[in-house]
Amino acid sequence: MDSTAVSTAGSPAAPEAPLRALWRHKGTLLLAADVLTVSSAFMFSFYLRFQTGWLSLPPVEHTEQYLKGAVLLTAIWVLLLWRRDGYASGFRGVGARLAWVRALVESAGGAIGALMVISFLYRDLLLSRQVYLTTTGFALGGMVLTRLLVRAVERDLAPALAGTRRILLLGEGRQAHEFAEHLRGELPCYELVGLAAPPAGAGECPPPAGTPAATPIQRIRAAHAAAPFDKIVLSLGELERALGPEAALVRILELVNECEAKGITLYALPDSFNVAVKASEVASLSGIPLLRLQDAARHPGYAVLKRVLDVTIALGVLLVGMPLWAALALAVKLTSPGPVFHTQRRIGLHGRPFRMFKFRSMRAGAEAEFDRLVDLGTLAVPGVKLAADRRVTAVGKWLRKTSLDEVPQLLNVLRGEMALVGPRPELPCLVERYSVFERRRLKGLPGITGFQQVMARNQPLAGALRYDLAYLKEQGLLFDAYILARTIPVLLRGR
Repeated sequence: MDSTAVSTAGSPAAPEAPLRALWRHKGTLLLAADVLTVSSAFMFSFYLRFQTGWLSLPPVEHTEQYLKGAVLLTAIWVLLLWRRDGYASGFRGVGARLAWVRALVESAGGAIGALMVISFLYRDLLLSRQVYLTTTGFALGGMVLTRLLVRAVERDLAPALAGTRRILLLGEGRQAHEFAEHLRGELPCYELVGLAAPPAGAGECPPPAGTPAATPIQRIRAAHAAAPFDKIVLSLGELERALGPEAALVRILELVNECEAKGITLYALPDSFNVAVKASEVASLSGIPLLRLQDAARHPGYAVLKRVLDVTIALGVLLVGMPLWAALALAVKLTSPGPVFHTQRRIGLHGRPFRMFKFRSMRAGAEAEFDRLVDLGTLAVPGVKLAADRRVTAVGKWLRKTSLDEVPQLLNVLRGEMALVGPRPELPCLVERYSVFERRRLKGLPGITGFQQVMARNQPLAGALRYDLAYLKEQGLLFDAYILARTIPVLLRGR
């Protein structure tokens, strides 16, 4: 337990703050908000369609079928969200950034589709298609805003909510520390405790709390009696290395029995936790739990649809913007001697090299000076950004600031070497220095823009890698559309 918890051993627990007590039931509160949102959106859509007169339609006298439709749609929608752990209090609950967006959209489609089938089978529930569409729009907007509000409350009121979920971390190795840092950054309302964590100094960030995975059950039981926690995260690899396979199995069974008796949720933290992350990657073979380990997870039809959309959008942008691209090419040619386009060897999918096109933003022959300006042997990580590069021309500075120098990469998209969205391709000399962990970002087709570019542009590889891996694990058409939409304000701000 942390220092605060140890100091309270033997004394009665202090009464829980009202806000903490309320936030323990945030899943229930969110469910109630969704019920109100969906039902209100349905009836408001009905009112717009039939009662306002905006569409020159006669008012509907018998509204019972629409009241039934509102109840039915709300029940189906909420049930589908509940089945997808949309209201769970565990780690896959309302705090997951990407999971709840996908769950909302998929459950919306399922609920509307189910209601349309029911309406077709039972003519008394035959409803207006316009009501379906407007209900979906209003309800999705309201539910997204509700979840954004929940995240804002968790972020801004984290100190007041601390203790809402107290987690004991049994593990002190690399995986446990990475888990602790990730939890603190993503879900600050969770309070992570250890049995012997030293107090942090004034103004210092507390170190990741942790306890040896092989801690005796008696010590865990005494700590829980002194200051209760409702979750335990156990580092499996550390436990097996400390006790051996047979003794580790005995300890795990003891923990399971103790947690079930005390109402504590027990989570296992595998050594590969940053590879297997999706619910679909958890399987069972005749009762034996299995994890499918993969970095890049894609729906079977996603690659085909993504390619069609990439080619369509790339052709459209090239054709519609042809006058602007011609003007940019002329500006490059007139302000600096040399070719209009700059081709550079980059590393693409699965380490395959290709020639990437850009509008030339440096003086001719500038690439030959790279080795003189950068000593690759001294780089702490295989990534480089020159803060003040004198090789860049005046027009090139503006092109880079607006990212218009990247437009010719649409040709790479048409050639199948790049996509609109994906991890940015890197230079071969830098990829050669990738570790086995860093090479994982090569499992996706490189993109003109990406998750890292819209979330933390110009970060070094060490900081950008987690965004690239998050994209590869969660990639989908909805996620791609989100990244493309976020790219526009990033370009307009020129950062």
